[in-house]
Amino acid sequence: MSNCVVADLSVRLGLSSVASLPSSASKRPTRGTDTVPPPHAGARRVLLVESDPELRTSISRFIEADGYEVSYCGANEDVLIQVLTSRPDLVLVRARPRDPRALAICRQLRDFETARLRPVVLYGVGNQSDDAAARALEAGADDFVRNVGNGRELRARLSAQMRYLRDREVLHWASLQRSWLRDLAHADPLTGVANRRGATRALSQALAAGQPVAVVLVDLDHFKHFNDTYGHEVGDLVLRRVAAALTTATPRQGLACRWGGEEFAIVLPGDVHEKPEDVGERFRSAISQVAIVEIEGAPGVTASVGVAAWAGNGDKPSIASLIAAADAALYESKEGGRNRVSATSLPVAV
Repeated sequence: MSNCVVADLSVRLGLSSVASLPSSASKRPTRGTDTVPPPHAGARRVLLVESDPELRTSISRFIEADGYEVSYCGANEDVLIQVLTSRPDLVLVRARPRDPRALAICRQLRDFETARLRPVVLYGVGNQSDDAAARALEAGADDFVRNVGNGRELRARLSAQMRYLRDREVLHWASLQRSWLRDLAHADPLTGVANRRGATRALSQALAAGQPVAVVLVDLDHFKHFNDTYGHEVGDLVLRRVAAALTTATPRQGLACRWGGEEFAIVLPGDVHEKPEDVGERFRSAISQVAIVEIEGAPGVTASVGVAAWAGNGDKPSIASLIAAADAALYESKEGGRNRVSATSLPVAV
């Protein structure tokens, strides 16, 4: 018998940042790997909750004949802790007449999210009544074996539960895949921040809720010089470091995005307790701290910034008008000599 702990059942494909995706993530999925998760690694494991040594040995022989690994604990031990630490694939618990412990174990395991995925099978010794099976299922058991001495029935029921477990794993994996694809659709693969679609969605949500919102547009000054002088790899490095600096400077409720090329956008929903000029200066200053220390003599990174803010009063602007106002402010910064901030508030006074 083995008590070793192997990898968790969950296939963790949901990622918080596209920048952390494996290099293979951008490749087209191959046939056979895009519809189901990888096969389970190693033998499936069963936690047998049984205090009688002889019965425990007898049941183990049946289970191990089908290739399962078996670990043990007694009914008086903390079964929940055993499940959370050893992470078995299935829990097999003896149900004794007029002893509520097995039913209590079922209910306890069903109350914990991390234990809920694992099937729980109760069993009796000798033929149990219909009432015993009904109580087990009502308590949350996935199945009930009336007579554990019938090895063929026990093995068949465990096999069925393992198939159901695999089905749940596939559904869980598919849900994570859908979440991952949604994130991918709204993220920039180079920098890991949101893309233009993500920024537009954040703006749409803020305006739909009637929240005050500010949009900051950032354009890196003379970015073409980095690409032409040092190559596109250095240019990509600049973009990644600028994205990281903007993300750090963005408050929790905000969203930093790559707008396109060397342009970035920051969406700031909710009340902003700073003047729009001060908001823009915070991001301009963050970019000025970006350094390319790997290249001797590389110039500093600067940016022109335009800010448009709606305080939540008056007519609600459209996404297009808010972005256009920020873009006009950005143009003013570039025309004014670059590496500066210009700002406007909506609605514009006439």
